[in-house]
Amino acid sequence: MSWTSAIDLKHWADTLASRGELPLLLRRLVRSTVPDDATVLFPAGEQIGRPGFDGVVVTSRGNQFVPTGKSCWEAGVNKGCAQKAKEDFDSRTASESAETRRESIFVFVTPREWRKKDEWAEQQELSTDWKGVVALDANDLEHWLETLPHVDAWFSHQTGSRPEGVLDLSLRWKALREVADHPLLPEVFITSRESAVTELREWVASPPGSLLLRSSSVEEGLDFLCAAVGSHADAAEAGFERLVVIDEVSAWRRLAASHRPLILTASVAAPLSAEDVAGAIASGHHVLIIAASRGGTANREMVLPRQDAYAVEQELLQCGFDASTAAALARSAGGSTTIFKRLAAKHPFSTIPGWAGGEVRERLAPFALLGGWRHTTAEPPVEPLFPIHLPLDVDCVCDLAGVSREQLDELLVRWTDCDDALFLRFGESVVLASREDAWHRLGPLITPSVLGRFEELASLVLSEDNPAFELPEKDWWLANLYGKTTSLSAGFRRGIVESLALMATIPTSNQTTNPDFSTIIRGVLVKSLPEGSSWRRWATFDRQLEVIAEADPEFLLSRLEGDLRSAEPEVPKLLVQRSDGVFPTWTHCGLLWALEILAWEPAYLERVTKILCLLAEREQEIPGNYSNRPSNSLREVFLSWNPQTNATTEQKLAVLRRARVAHQDVIWRFLVSQLPDGIDSTSHPTARPKWRNWAAGWSQERNQSNWREYAFSLIDLLIEEAGLVPERWAQVLNGVFRCGDSVTERALSTLDRIADSGTEVDPSGRLWTAMGRIVRSHRSFAEADWAYPEAILSRVEDVGSRIEPSDPVVRHQWLFDRHVELPGFSGVGSDHSEYEHELSQKQKQALREIVQEAGWLGVERLIANVERVHGIGWTVGENQLLKPTDFNLIGALTSDDENRRVFSHDYIFSSVSFAGLAFLDSLELGTMDPAHAAALACAAPYQRSTWDWIDQHLSPQIADLYWNKCRGWAMQMPQDDVSFAVERLLEAKRAFSASSHVHQASHNNPIDAETAARVLEAGFVRDANVEPVDQIDSYAIQELIGELQKQDAFDQARLAKIEYGYLPLLDRHTSRTQPKTLFAELSKNPQLYIELLTLVYRSDEDDAAEERLDENAVAQAKRAHDLLDAFKTIPGTGEDDAIDEAALQAWVDEARRLAAQVHRADIADRNIGHLLANYPSNDLQAWPPQEICRVIESIATMPLRESFVIGVINSKGVCFKPQEGGDPLRRKAESYRLRASSLQADYPNVADILRDLAAHSEATAERDDSDAARRRLGR
Repeated sequence: MSWTSAIDLKHWADTLASRGELPLLLRRLVRSTVPDDATVLFPAGEQIGRPGFDGVVVTSRGNQFVPTGKSCWEAGVNKGCAQKAKEDFDSRTASESAETRRESIFVFVTPREWRKKDEWAEQQELSTDWKGVVALDANDLEHWLETLPHVDAWFSHQTGSRPEGVLDLSLRWKALREVADHPLLPEVFITSRESAVTELREWVASPPGSLLLRSSSVEEGLDFLCAAVGSHADAAEAGFERLVVIDEVSAWRRLAASHRPLILTASVAAPLSAEDVAGAIASGHHVLIIAASRGGTANREMVLPRQDAYAVEQELLQCGFDASTAAALARSAGGSTTIFKRLAAKHPFSTIPGWAGGEVRERLAPFALLGGWRHTTAEPPVEPLFPIHLPLDVDCVCDLAGVSREQLDELLVRWTDCDDALFLRFGESVVLASREDAWHRLGPLITPSVLGRFEELASLVLSEDNPAFELPEKDWWLANLYGKTTSLSAGFRRGIVESLALMATIPTSNQTTNPDFSTIIRGVLVKSLPEGSSWRRWATFDRQLEVIAEADPEFLLSRLEGDLRSAEPEVPKLLVQRSDGVFPTWTHCGLLWALEILAWEPAYLERVTKILCLLAEREQEIPGNYSNRPSNSLREVFLSWNPQTNATTEQKLAVLRRARVAHQDVIWRFLVSQLPDGIDSTSHPTARPKWRNWAAGWSQERNQSNWREYAFSLIDLLIEEAGLVPERWAQVLNGVFRCGDSVTERALSTLDRIADSGTEVDPSGRLWTAMGRIVRSHRSFAEADWAYPEAILSRVEDVGSRIEPSDPVVRHQWLFDRHVELPGFSGVGSDHSEYEHELSQKQKQALREIVQEAGWLGVERLIANVERVHGIGWTVGENQLLKPTDFNLIGALTSDDENRRVFSHDYIFSSVSFAGLAFLDSLELGTMDPAHAAALACAAPYQRSTWDWIDQHLSPQIADLYWNKCRGWAMQMPQDDVSFAVERLLEAKRAFSASSHVHQASHNNPIDAETAARVLEAGFVRDANVEPVDQIDSYAIQELIGELQKQDAFDQARLAKIEYGYLPLLDRHTSRTQPKTLFAELSKNPQLYIELLTLVYRSDEDDAAEERLDENAVAQAKRAHDLLDAFKTIPGTGEDDAIDEAALQAWVDEARRLAAQVHRADIADRNIGHLLANYPSNDLQAWPPQEICRVIESIATMPLRESFVIGVINSKGVCFKPQEGGDPLRRKAESYRLRASSLQADYPNVADILRDLAAHSEATAERDDSDAARRRLGR
């Protein structure tokens, strides 16, 4: 029996839609009739106007409806079907070739009754040369549909008859895509689940069987199917055309009896028995069962993961949602499209989740006030290595909800493992699937008594300071090890603050109690962040300040303003870097992000701007390479081409104008940064509100459409601020000239006014220097597209000539910049040596003028202000522009000012280079204080003639001081001179410097192994070296050791001692040179190995309380530990990792024997196990190799087994790929278990070790799965 009758077809033919849908009907009918390799072409919908036949079919096997071979189809819904058939037949007969007609059967189809169709077809076939003629009418289509129930079910929905018990996915999709304010794309439901679509396609192509689709709810699974199947025109190609969703058992059984293979899917309304499923599969059908995440079995199953919040956000943007709404919906949906539909629905609906109906919702209502908690047991299961303070989350949850721990567990199990769950679990963490959804459904049921308990709890929770702040700042990162953690978990605290934001932004529908949420919010915040709060109190809130900004913006702004107005404000202390070294800690980021959130709302922009300005005035505590700073937040909010606020242009400008009154420097720096030559072309997103719609409607595209008006208004404001101040114009001149003709003219006119305002209008010379730099640079590159026109340069040059400083120091200072533009030298095609010569001549002439007009004082002012002081002393000394008696040479050389020291050093070096050693004679060093004499001698060229002069003319005391202090470079030095310097440095106990000399000399001469060894050995002998460790040239040491390792003839025992002496420098992470001689010795010498163990570990019989180690013993223990830790070479292994089992076993046996003699047997076994774990595990099917298995089995002590497991785990490091979760570790666990099974008979202890590794990998995989799921949800 068909759901569609001939009468239904006739009525459907009268509709306008039938013309476009008839080809689609035929396409589905034919596809379901012919083999998969047949050609089926039926343009439908918008394609029906294409030229050619309405359809073409080529099949090797047909039936009573589809001819075998090639058939050409025409179809029409016209009432005069005979006339339509005649017209189409005559037209095609005339247009098609005789060859086409002879090989094709002409088929005409009408959904109307045509009783004489067979007579017509027979007449046409006899009168023409067509291979055959067939006519099908409504009666034929009815019978055809009866043979294809899945097509019949689909078409009956199109005709409006709506068959009982069968759902149409395409119609459901049409409704689904319209649930929100913008039409939804299929990707909204499919994103993050693409692999599930692929797996579904593969299952459809496989032999008949069952597939259990697990999803967070049955509705979620149906929506996924709708998007994956019902929305796609290529459903037939994917095999999905045969899919039928059934919601009545009777319909299931009817369709299961069909001889056509179908994909049968039951909705939750159709409870099926095992016999129903098995019978359908036996009949050749695929059976798809959709179930909640747990429960149900199948011979194959697929989990539909929760969606990635960011991916959903991107798809919602494509649908037309604004950025703010898209982000809020994606985050709030918790990865569930079912929740998304409830939150995004534009029309009222009546379906609710199970936890929001009946009496249970009153018990669950308090949980709407909690975002999540850590669900821990009362005590840790094992004795912890470090102090562990379990959070009190569960106790607080029970108190708020008024339940016992057992009742809480029951509620958690009931409403986590269910359809459309309220809770999600990630390991120990419990979170609400959607805070907003729970608030909408449960919030109205929260009683005043529960609210009172919540206010008390929130005040208590948020008033606790971070205990880590009780530690020294350098130990904050170790807070967990010291047990300095908050009483409640971070997730619990975050949930409490989020509840305040929910109260403030989403009103409940409870009109009976009408709770005053604003009073509760303010009460909690006043208690937890009172006036005069310390920086530690502010820092404890950290990122929770972002949520507070939305919960009660007035409170947060008032607290900040009050603190910054106080005599000793605490908030600026957040800007200080609290610890240094590897782990710098910042406490101000949450505050800045909170202010950025508030800046989106125009009503708060002015107050936020003032606070950012006050903080920017104190941001010098933040290192320059750290971008998260108040001035950068200010920049992003007001950025000319992408301001991140919803304030209008007029509002932004008004705020900036008022802010510049009190914060002139901060606003000036911002305005300068917006000029074309100084603006950063990047923009970083600021923090956006999550709970309020302050950012709604904002888009970067809208900013770009009206940026010019705002940008030029900022330029106007900058010109106003610059006024007639030369120093300010020096900063902005180059950028202003790039802002268009009108702005350039205003700038040039202002420059004229400055020039005409008096004499010496630019005493600092900054404006004059900037103008000269512009003229020189743009004339040198006049052909470049960025060069200013000559008309501008001429006017700039004219103004420059009128404001030229009279001070020669100011006038010539530009010649000593790091890069100097000289007229005629563009850098393109210019001879660099000519440029250097020209620059040198100009610098020489400038220095002559300075010395002539201002003497040493002028030079002193010059070196104090130039960018590049190097070269000034050289030029002055080379040309003897100043004599040593013209200034305090020794005072400059020993000054605390680096520029003065550089100048005097260059002056002496240059003077000796050009005047010879006679210059040193003229200084009369022998009459000076020995330290001063040595300092002056150290500035002379570092070469043999200087050393000989010192030995001949100065006392041994001064010579010794010289060799104690001198610095030099031995790269180009003759070998004899290098040897001389090395010996003198060794005499001065400067072994590190001597090592550097030997290494530098090796670039031109081969290294003498004995000399290299001597300087290296002297470096770690206390009495032979006085240089501090921070002066060591690590690279030189590593290279020298590396060279000695290449010389096979060198004494290996001696080299091993050298490697041990420099072991900290041979770390495998930082050095290419490894202590491989030591490693080789250890792999052959078990006695040395045990001696090192003895240095590191106490004897089993020692009393730790009585043991006192001196500083040297501690240092020796650390070095021995580092060596053992770096030693990865398994004794008996070669370069190809092949193992000499006899050598390995002998080494292990001897090491264990020696360890037992010194009462360190267990320690030795642990270290041996750790060592054996280093064997490469490239192929887990053959790991560990048989040789290591036999060694392990011969010992099999628990210390060895445990350390082998730990060694393997530690050797893998940390590698987490968020998108993969725990899958890589799960695959590794399977490999471990397979290998354990193969080794069980011969090596049972090794098999146990492998099973332990598999269990650890599986447990870690579970944690990785939870972490990946949380990341996808943005939790």
